[in-house]
Amino acid sequence: MNKIFFTNELQALDKKVSIDYPDLDLMKIAAEGLAEKISEISQEVYINDIALFPFVTIVCGKGNNGGDGFKLAYLLASQKYNLKVFSLARPETLKGDALKAFTQLQEVLPKPDSDSIRFINQVSDIDDFVDYIKSTQDDEEVQHILVDALLGIGIKGEAQGLTAEIILAINSLKHQIPSITVLACDCPSGIDLDSGLINDTIVKADYTVTMGFTKLASCFYPAKYFFGKQSIQPIPYPEAVCAQEHKSKIFKISHEEITGLLPNRNQEGSKYDHGTATIVAGSANMPGAGFLTGLSAMRSGLGLVHLYSEPESKTIIASQLPEIITHDLNDLNQKTITDVTTIGPGLGRDHDTLIRKLVTNSNEPIILDADGINAFKGETELLKKHKAPLIITPHLKEYSRLFPDDSLETLLPIEKIMILKKRALELNATILLKGPTTIIVDPDGDCFLNDNGNSALATAGSGDVLTGIITGISAQLIHSKKPYFKNLFTDSAIISSYLHGFAGNLASKELSEYSVIARDIIQKLSLAFCKIY
Repeated sequence: MNKIFFTNELQALDKKVSIDYPDLDLMKIAAEGLAEKISEISQEVYINDIALFPFVTIVCGKGNNGGDGFKLAYLLASQKYNLKVFSLARPETLKGDALKAFTQLQEVLPKPDSDSIRFINQVSDIDDFVDYIKSTQDDEEVQHILVDALLGIGIKGEAQGLTAEIILAINSLKHQIPSITVLACDCPSGIDLDSGLINDTIVKADYTVTMGFTKLASCFYPAKYFFGKQSIQPIPYPEAVCAQEHKSKIFKISHEEITGLLPNRNQEGSKYDHGTATIVAGSANMPGAGFLTGLSAMRSGLGLVHLYSEPESKTIIASQLPEIITHDLNDLNQKTITDVTTIGPGLGRDHDTLIRKLVTNSNEPIILDADGINAFKGETELLKKHKAPLIITPHLKEYSRLFPDDSLETLLPIEKIMILKKRALELNATILLKGPTTIIVDPDGDCFLNDNGNSALATAGSGDVLTGIITGISAQLIHSKKPYFKNLFTDSAIISSYLHGFAGNLASKELSEYSVIARDIIQKLSLAFCKIY
């Protein structure tokens, strides 16, 4: 799975690789990824049957990120683009690989004093940069690709001096001139990749080619806005070195991994071989939560559902969902043994004592959501006494009822992750924190991020759908012949959160992000499975 490194880990990784594996030319690989993206997004314009090729302007800083820019210019020098380089560093200030890349670039330019490279030494030079960009817009149809190779991964705090000024100039030009496309090298300059803190001096990219691994800040809003469309340039780091330096234990969930994690289907099996579940959900005021949870569980491949609900809710759900077996909530003490038990969606707060008893006494794996979580408000120590595997799936408000002192709403993503790791260890449970980026942590200290999805998922009942998918996938994993990647609920959370986001994306493509409701997400689950399986 795609590892996410903290900045200090990445720096240690690059340093170790450069020493132990000197033949691995990281700058060349980075430049090749940028060149490939430029080729992909560049647009030729024909005016009077004459081809006008895009302008490519590369703005280079003083460190290795600038070196990537010089190396890119070297690769593009013989190609069709109208190439120009602006550098914040004079040749005498460059060192190491960045100096080598600059020297190599000079060798392929028409002559050493070529106007192809201009230096930015003072504020007036930024005015020259702006004037040059504007001068290329005689025909507004001609594309101009601006490559941001100013600052790399190591920045802490806001960009300063000339670097800040040119970042502001780039953003202003992008706002003024529609034909400008901004491509960031590794990360948008000025952003703190660990904290995700934003400020006024960060490049707003249309595309970012990130080197080797996803950056933490790119997974969370509002920092995510600055990255634009992201792609990863693979770098063949030795796996043993990566494993040694990857102490954060944070991973990004991607499409490629999900196929390998899906539970197997038993071609000879009955409904009992594809998982059975007990769902305790729905009340007189919220029967829809039980309906959505049960339906999404069945649409996720589950073989059989026993749903327990309040009498009024039970009647409504039974009439709408004949594929499941409904029971009166009062009969829960005589429940049928199933593979997993899901508790909470739309249940209300009148059954807290029953919920606590069920969770602490059950030998079946427990999925605790919504009012199932709320039932343990002020009773966190009791929740720790669960005997069976446990996953809790709160949104921020539900989490704050369980752990009011954590104040996750005010924390940076990395701070949230660290606290969630601590709580997962204390509870001996998997925690799935819902949000624009879903954070999944398990008792081993591993964290998995899913930013697949969009605002279409911000609709009533969407969380119930996710809980139902987790129910269905968990029960199937118990019967699957595949070994767990991590454990029952961590695997299920990874698969289910991705499917949920993917189905939301599919629904919004058809209905728009404005018009999707929870049932539409369920309706697209089948297509999501088809595209993954």
